[in-house]
Amino acid sequence: MNGRPPTTTPERHLYCFPHSGGLPDEYVRWGQHLSGTQVYGVCMPGRGGRIAEPPLTDLNTVVHALLAETRFVAPYDLFGHSLGALVAYETTRELAARGLPLPERLVVSAFPAPTCHATGPGCPACRTRS
Repeated sequence: MNGRPPTTTPERHLYCFPHSGGLPDEYVRWGQHLSGTQVYGVCMPGRGGRIAEPPLTDLNTVVHALLAETRFVAPYDLFGHSLGALVAYETTRELAARGLPLPERLVVSAFPAPTCHATGPGCPACRTRS
């Protein structure tokens, strides 16, 4: 987890999950513009400061490793972009399954709805009408 040290006690915490080739620093800079919010960028093994670690290639392994290494500080929100959206979503599901405190908000971008993945390309919600 990367994050700039807070200058005051934050009102909330925002944990950001980057896209598959992304680094957490691009999100940490958001903290300069989000008053009262401590922003953290999730850094996966094999990326950035963790480049020497072997990358994780299985989503379940990623989520379980993340929850083993991270204590989310309430109140908190999760944001994920692209593949990070899927990781944030699955992390939230696993938090719920374990009965742990959930984020107040889950914000995702650049990734299809979970129902589209559950049903495949024939998902009625994703069909383009001609």
